[in-house]
Amino acid sequence: MGVMKLLSLIRGRIKKAYLWFLSSSLKKKLLVVVVIIVVAIVLFRILGPKKDNGYALEKVTHANIVETVSETGNVNTGASTDVISPSTGVVKEVRMANGDEVTVGDILFKVKKQRYGTGKSGGALRLPNRKNYT
Repeated sequence: MGVMKLLSLIRGRIKKAYLWFLSSSLKKKLLVVVVIIVVAIVLFRILGPKKDNGYALEKVTHANIVETVSETGNVNTGASTDVISPSTGVVKEVRMANGDEVTVGDILFKVKKQRYGTGKSGGALRLPNRKNYT
């Protein structure tokens, strides 16, 4: 009996809406028709057939990837610079190692002046810009 009562109630509501629609102005009728069309388009796009986008989808799994890539050639470093001392002599102390990052003003090494050279005794070279010492 509950289902029959529910159907009767729905039928009565639809009849009321239909009578309201017939008695409404043209402006209201157009608005109702446009809203129904928009709702139908949205529902069709949401619930309608899905397009095949060309991608194959897989579930996420945990696995090891083993792939080896081998190449031959030369490796050139771009972050190196030649260092030249303004004084002649023998390097007495090296304060940086290959690959160390240096900044402006860092002392790279100390040079002991040779008697025949023209430079300062015990001079130290400072790097002019930030580079990797290699």
